[in-house]
Amino acid sequence: MMMRLGLATLLAAGLASFGGCSGGDDDDDAASSSSSSTGGGSSSSGGGSSSSSGGFQQPADVEAGSATTLDVENAYGSVDLTGESRTSVHVVATFTGQDVARAGEITVTSALSGSALQVRVIYPASNPPNVVCNLAISAPAGLAPQVSTQAGAITHAHGTAGGTHDTAAGAITVVDGAGAFSATSQAGAINLGLTGTVAALSATSASGNVALTLPAATNANLSATTTLGTITITGITLTGTNTGTTASGQFGTGGPTLTLQSTTGDITITGQ
Repeated sequence: MMMRLGLATLLAAGLASFGGCSGGDDDDDAASSSSSSTGGGSSSSGGGSSSSSGGFQQPADVEAGSATTLDVENAYGSVDLTGESRTSVHVVATFTGQDVARAGEITVTSALSGSALQVRVIYPASNPPNVVCNLAISAPAGLAPQVSTQAGAITHAHGTAGGTHDTAAGAITVVDGAGAFSATSQAGAINLGLTGTVAALSATSASGNVALTLPAATNANLSATTTLGTITITGITLTGTNTGTTASGQFGTGGPTLTLQSTTGDITITGQ
């Protein structure tokens, strides 16, 4: 299902522009432990923003059960994920854009599928409302998230199992993270703040800065490149070379590889 939202929605999302994309996966299999939210919604347009409106009902919490990953897809909007000491996944959707009164036409689903707990935002195939759906998700800290958006920022706080974050247009921020991370943004900055055990890491931004903060005692290998920016390393000693546009070597005794790449942005590595 392909669609394109208007300028008001793009401005509400804090982005200049983005192309059409799929509103949901038709072939995602949902197990019996699931919840969904949808409503009748008015067809009238409304200005402004915020919260559950237009007949939209928030999805019920879903127990994580045997899930090991949290798979989130939200084409038009941000994802704010917080790892907590809990056994269920709690999702709250809020809306911005000129068609907030039609928010009830959007469906948000949470369902167990094998070892993954899937969260999907699904727009109607015909005449989708001009509205951005932003998700705030609280989940068990040990679930490894896989989060993707086409136009929206991704924030992940207090996770202990790393994560894979991918957006076409938006910033990616990790706060108090641990584990293996992969972060890719075509148009947005990447800021990874790691406080726990550092595992293999990859961060790539086509047109944004890449910043990595990690424990000063980290043992890891580094491979960093930027085409038009500058690489700066402070608070941690690199045994190797840093030409300003490429840096390679190891921190401490070496270990998992940290790969950082940017085309137009700076790369900053800070040990704390």
